[in-house]
Amino acid sequence: MENATFRILPIECHLSQLQAIAPSTAHAVTALQIDQPFSLQVTVDLLPSTAIALLRLSPQIRVDFYAKPITSGDGYELGTVAIAAQPTQHTYNIEQPLDTPYNLGLTHQGLYRVGAILRIGAPDGPALLSGLLESLVVEIYLGEVSNPPKRKSKD
Repeated sequence: MENATFRILPIECHLSQLQAIAPSTAHAVTALQIDQPFSLQVTVDLLPSTAIALLRLSPQIRVDFYAKPITSGDGYELGTVAIAAQPTQHTYNIEQPLDTPYNLGLTHQGLYRVGAILRIGAPDGPALLSGLLESLVVEIYLGEVSNPPKRKSKD
């Protein structure tokens, strides 16, 4: 499993453990059934010895998740999670619950590269730290259904 380390002197941050979780098993998976919801998780770890000054500012920690087909085609935004950093907390396990792959626009028999973009700083200002982790590949399959389910309307 890959991880990424970002350093803005003297602050060091690790972005790691990007994984898809199937609620039916509560385990990390690399194959997602097209009609079953799932979630994405990533761990953000700010080294305590270097992040003390940053954490006192209680910056927003924001992670944008996305999926890109490994073949040609457009990518899909999968959601954003934004939380306020706490002065005494250095590790954050970020999770984004998601709808079914089909309702997100992902197709069966497709392989997708899933990524997480990290941004730490003021919500409307420049990031103090930013980084990217794109280490997860998932496959979408039909599973037990013979026809893809109907997409939810976006009313």
